Amino acid sequence: FHCPHPGCEQSFTRRYNLKTHFLASHIGERNFVCPICDVGFARKYDLIRHGSL
Repeated sequence: FHCPHPGCEQSFTRRYNLKTHFLASHIGERNFVCPICDVGFARKYDLIRHGSL
């Protein structure tokens, strides 16, 4: 699955990963926000890795 955004050459093996990439990188959607420092992440995994949960 190739990213349809002009100039972006990212490709993914799963459609879900393309959707996550597109929303986070090109739309700016960050649904998982750290309650301590207010940094947003596109994936819950990244928030957990950040160390806030």
